[in-house]
Amino acid sequence: MISTLANLAHQLIRNSMHIVEVLIKHIEKFYGPESLELSNCYFETGMYYNHLNQANKAAACFLKAGKLRKEKGSAAYYNAALILINSGEENQKCIK
Repeated sequence: MISTLANLAHQLIRNSMHIVEVLIKHIEKFYGPESLELSNCYFETGMYYNHLNQANKAAACFLKAGKLRKEKGSAAYYNAALILINSGEENQKCIK
């Protein structure tokens, strides 16, 4: 029973990640690659990945959001920095 629930949870998480990726592509197509809407989508996706303890993906999303927000990207950069500091790993891949 527990393994069935664990498998179901894993499938839901994997499917939701696919949905997020599709959503990002559609928002980029509809609003444009430099839009505030796309920035917000990356920011919220970063929050989602952070909740799943996926530091590299979360930080990468926050960095994309910060880049799109330009001079108003401080909250996104702050979150990316906190995630990288608190992860305790060498997570510099997402910055490149």
